[in-house]
Amino acid sequence: MLRPIHRLTLAVSLFSLPAFGAEPPIQLGLVLRAGYSPAKQDNLNASLLGLGVSGDYALGSSLALRGELAYFYTPGRTYRADLQAPASGQTAPDPLRSADVRKNKLEGLVLRFSAIRALSSGWSIQGGLQAGNSRFTQEYVGNTINSSRSYQDTYNGVPTKSALSLSPFAGLQYDVDRDGALELNLVGLSYKAIDFRHTPGALLVSGDPAKPGSHLVYAGDHLEEQSRMRLAIEFSYRFRF
Repeated sequence: MLRPIHRLTLAVSLFSLPAFGAEPPIQLGLVLRAGYSPAKQDNLNASLLGLGVSGDYALGSSLALRGELAYFYTPGRTYRADLQAPASGQTAPDPLRSADVRKNKLEGLVLRFSAIRALSSGWSIQGGLQAGNSRFTQEYVGNTINSSRSYQDTYNGVPTKSALSLSPFAGLQYDVDRDGALELNLVGLSYKAIDFRHTPGALLVSGDPAKPGSHLVYAGDHLEEQSRMRLAIEFSYRFRF
């Protein structure tokens, strides 16, 4: 049996130990994002959405390193593409009876690595790089016909283009409380855009127009690619665990 003095010493020793998990070496987080991009390219919307899971590792009282797995999504709007010049020997498509309707979107999965430096009154600055996969998708449906009806082309498809994305970001963070923070970042996102090209009146290479659901391919059909860098202002809330 422990004597009273021994029991008191043991109790003091236990209460003097640091609580398990009080200062975890890595602080986890869940991030919800919304953003705005002034870019007008590729018929993408100005808005963007995203989420991520992160881990912060403190290097002292004013510096931390952060790693994050993040997903982003930028929807596009439906638009009518310009009709291309006809094949040799054919007349131009009738604009009243022809249409090429499209919709694009951009999404990706990236890893973010950054450093966060504390300033004062809950404010911090941060900056880093994000690297991963960006995927551009174009959905198109077209029907072109000329006035003499010497041709009527129907075509559709949903091609995608994936590319390695490497781009910087920087911004500010404000600690609302110990469990959450607001963030404002300027983010760059690199990707490859694609644009389907069809020559009205071109020779049918494969597919059967009489067979429903048959994928039709015409001579000269191809995808044009462009490398892009899209800048966006990003607003985030980070839940800490």
